[in-house]
Amino acid sequence: MKTSPTGFQITFILFAIAVGAMLATRPLASAIGLPDVHFNALGHLIVVPLQLALVFGIPSLRKLVLEGYRHAFPPSARMEAAGVVALKLAMTFGIWGLVALWGMHVMQGSTDIRAYGFQVDRKVWDAYYFSTWGLVSAAYAITLGPLMEEMLYRGVLYRLWERQWGWIAGTLLSSIVFSIIHPQNLIQTFLSAILYACLYRRTGSLWATTLCHATYNFLVAWPLLGHVLILKPADATTSLAPWIPNLVCLAVGIVGFVLYVGLAARDPVRR
Repeated sequence: MKTSPTGFQITFILFAIAVGAMLATRPLASAIGLPDVHFNALGHLIVVPLQLALVFGIPSLRKLVLEGYRHAFPPSARMEAAGVVALKLAMTFGIWGLVALWGMHVMQGSTDIRAYGFQVDRKVWDAYYFSTWGLVSAAYAITLGPLMEEMLYRGVLYRLWERQWGWIAGTLLSSIVFSIIHPQNLIQTFLSAILYACLYRRTGSLWATTLCHATYNFLVAWPLLGHVLILKPADATTSLAPWIPNLVCLAVGIVGFVLYVGLAARDPVRR
């Protein structure tokens, strides 16, 4: 492209890549005998080369991304990035709990907590995580996944829309696209994307957002905090006690989120 593509054009291409990968995953998975539960891992491996070609094949996009990675991650911002990781952890625990409680007790939905992403049997997730493809998925989540997503959503989409309409529009639009691409956790991914955009605005460094993203994904891996997030006792459908930590995290997450967005609005990096 002789001129820089718009954010909406890149979004269309990203959705086309996602749909194409989804259509290609099933026959390929069938050919290699891959169980349905591991489709996402294979899909990720299919889209990575296409996403890399998109970013580095268009000079204007490559320039935006390289600019973000040339900007050093300042030591003074490391505690801030750690705070963003902690805030995202609190929001994840809180939102997952709220969605489950809302579904079970307000919407009168399923009383099986597995319908909301939780488990009561540790062996189910042990079998998934420690399988070959489970480990592939885990490795992707802390390496290529954060790198590709920060390049695309903060390095490209956020910057394109920021230059056109300002940082608020850039943050909201890139976060909407990010959450649609991750429909399993729509609310949590939307708010997380806002946090990452704010961190990028505050530091000007894609290293900051990439390392923050990778650290969060590492911490919520099943052997670390993943089992704390996902496992609930059998009486979780009838008792409030198992959900109190989630509700506390929700309160902390809401306050921290509002304060951090306000900080990003008042005190951005000078590019």
